[in-house]
Amino acid sequence: MFTDWSGDLTSTAATEQIIMNSDKTITANFTAVNYPINITVTGGTATVTTLPTDEAPADETVTVYISGIETDKIFKSITVKDGNEQIINTIEVTEGEEYTFIMPAKSVTITVELVDKIKIFTITFIVKDIDGIAVNGATIKINNTIRITNASGSASIDLENGEYPYTVIREGYEEVAGTVVVNNEDETVNVILTIIGITETKNSEIKLYPNPAINSITLEKPQKSSSLVEIYTVSGQIVKSVEWNDKSIDIDISDLMSGVLFMKIKTNRVVEIFKVIKQ
Repeated sequence: MFTDWSGDLTSTAATEQIIMNSDKTITANFTAVNYPINITVTGGTATVTTLPTDEAPADETVTVYISGIETDKIFKSITVKDGNEQIINTIEVTEGEEYTFIMPAKSVTITVELVDKIKIFTITFIVKDIDGIAVNGATIKINNTIRITNASGSASIDLENGEYPYTVIREGYEEVAGTVVVNNEDETVNVILTIIGITETKNSEIKLYPNPAINSITLEKPQKSSSLVEIYTVSGQIVKSVEWNDKSIDIDISDLMSGVLFMKIKTNRVVEIFKVIKQ
């Protein structure tokens, strides 16, 4: 901005006349015009500074520094508008980053917008059968994601607040469906699976022990007869078949996988079913 003339002409008027009757030296003096820099933070608190600070001349590069973000907040964007509310630029930034723009010949307002940080919580599924035995290998479908339970019947997923339908599937068991609500805290979902289509025999004369068992199971019946003993997994796969012709028999199960098994005993036309826990 023009301030005055100096040398052989002294004046503050922008326009002057001079009589040229000799060599003369005339200097026009100018000072830079600085335009204000205003800062606004919305949605929370943060430390926003600029270089230059407070004001800058036109065409100067202004650097914006952002730090000190409020707990549980994150930056969404920074917007720079000139004095006529014209947007110079908008950009998404993160804490600690710098942003630069060219100063217009007008004042500017820098607006930093904050939003709530997305909170994540852990949802743990515990899947067991009706006897409280952990179900390994159950498939949990939730939020377009699949989780598989481990040997403890456990599987987890991290989710933000909301309602999430889920299904739990395991071969040999009835499917279970439900909804878990995540509301600002971790959740545990207990799921009980029921075996499909197998009904245990009640009031049988056959004695079976021990149950649970580790290495072998003893069967006893009142009298000798010809029977066939078959052992199945919960998925219906036969894993052992033994002929039983005496009053008692010891059946080795040490080579079978731990978990729930079903023992089917066929004597003549009578079929009896027992559930066995292999430890």
